[in-house]
Amino acid sequence: MTIEWATAADEAFIAERDHHILASLIGRKIEHREYYVFRNELGDRIGWMRHGYFWDNTPFLNMIWLDEQERGKGLGKTAMLLWEQHMREQGCKLVMTSTQADEIFIGNSDTRTQAA
Repeated sequence: MTIEWATAADEAFIAERDHHILASLIGRKIEHREYYVFRNELGDRIGWMRHGYFWDNTPFLNMIWLDEQERGKGLGKTAMLLWEQHMREQGCKLVMTSTQADEIFIGNSDTRTQAA
């Protein structure tokens, strides 16, 4: 799998699958490098990942989506580790994500804590 920043050419692929965002925001988030696209060894798109900023200053991983047949292979973990590395390279010392509505995880790949 390759992971790359989404481009305008990926917008329709993302819009067909990301139903948790206003369609009018997808292009802007692509321009701001807040979407990644995953490709298989043939170059076909197999998924995407989207992040934003909590309180406008803390990177928050909103969603990872993979084709059904690609799940369970560790690709999501690989994508998340890459995202964390990109956020560190941008000077971020803290990232956040949530796996359920009632839990938020704060930290990086070295230290994760569950907020109460």
